[in-house]
Amino acid sequence: MSHWPVDELLRPYLIAITNRKRLHMPLTEWAKSVLEGGADLIQLREKDLSEYELRPIAMELLAVLDSPRHLQINGLPDLAKELGCGLHLPEAMAVMDEPLHPFSRSVHSAQSIATSMNPDFLIAGHLFSTPSKAGLPARGLSWLQSVVQSAPVPVVAIGGIDASNAASAIGAGAAGIAVISALTDVLDPCLSAQDLRTVMDREWMQR
Repeated sequence: MSHWPVDELLRPYLIAITNRKRLHMPLTEWAKSVLEGGADLIQLREKDLSEYELRPIAMELLAVLDSPRHLQINGLPDLAKELGCGLHLPEAMAVMDEPLHPFSRSVHSAQSIATSMNPDFLIAGHLFSTPSKAGLPARGLSWLQSVVQSAPVPVVAIGGIDASNAASAIGAGAAGIAVISALTDVLDPCLSAQDLRTVMDREWMQR
């Protein structure tokens, strides 16, 4: 398992984003499975839950992870600070205090890259067509390349990525990928993570 911060890029990063409603097993079991399969980080993203509702879920995850640095909370800086784990923020959301690491932000254009809070990495998307962005055109590999070239920190690609196209994201300059359905809509998340890790690492070695 790799370690943060992400400036130690020995291999591309694989970030598993949660969607508890799509899992075939308890969330904690899923988290352990994807990490065993080669994921580096779990991002807890359950937009329908309040901070109060999310807290016990985050605590359950922390209890089964080797380190709080293997967990990010999406969009709730106070909860992340309280629990001592990482934080991911949407592009437009501000945070007052320096977050704990790993800290990332979403970015949707090269022009909107913000560096004031010194994120460990950016998450850029959506790269390919995905049901979660129905009706919105995918931004594509050329767009990803432009973001990578403009970014002062590593860029992780997101959006419609699975084992069939993960290598192309790495080949376009991404430092890793973040996925939801590729690791939630599966019966064996450990095996699916292994498949992603294999194609990503192979492409990484060829860059």
